[in-house]
Amino acid sequence: EEVKRTGKRHRPAVGCCLIFLLVVFVCVGWIVWSLAATGLVFRPDGYLARAAYHVPTPREFVKPSVPVETVLESELSSELASRLQASGGNLSDRSISVTITQEQLTASLRNLIDQAGYGLQSEGAQISIDEEGIEIFVPIKRGEHRSVVKVVGDIKVDNGAPHIRLDEIHLGGFHVPKMLARTIFTRAVDKALSSLVAKLGTYASLQDISYGNGRMTLTGELIVEVLP
Repeated sequence: EEVKRTGKRHRPAVGCCLIFLLVVFVCVGWIVWSLAATGLVFRPDGYLARAAYHVPTPREFVKPSVPVETVLESELSSELASRLQASGGNLSDRSISVTITQEQLTASLRNLIDQAGYGLQSEGAQISIDEEGIEIFVPIKRGEHRSVVKVVGDIKVDNGAPHIRLDEIHLGGFHVPKMLARTIFTRAVDKALSSLVAKLGTYASLQDISYGNGRMTLTGELIVEVLP
């Protein structure tokens, strides 16, 4: 009887071990599947990669036009000269508003990618805008591996710089958890957005961003000094 009672006392421990092993198995399986879904780890022609990976598509296709920096330089310098001429050299009204399009942002994004490299592909990269926010779509190529990173979020202004609040991010077929995405990708995306509108900082401080229907409106205050 003593032997039987001892055996019963060990059964809960065996059950806990089995549960622990099951949890470990599920976690490892999820990690392996997630890595396969990115399209950047396993052989593209392997069974796991073919089963887990699918190619994300943009919500619409955008053709590049004139880069944003060219548009901002032209519009801001023209607006500044017009105001100075109209006011006789004074600049009493310093408010400024400039609208840029997703086609212009796409052109600048591709130029930025060409300079950066890191396996990012400028061909097919684009930015699209609607009433809900912005989508950044960038193809990736590393050796025989191909994938896409797709970022969706809305943009606000924080201390004079654009700041994105990430709603979702996809790396290939892997939907990156929101907390992980915001921790890892927010700073990089903010840096890229600041680079795209850097020319604005030469003339004005950024105060607000609104967007919709393929366009983004930047509102700010002119900071240039008018010499007597």
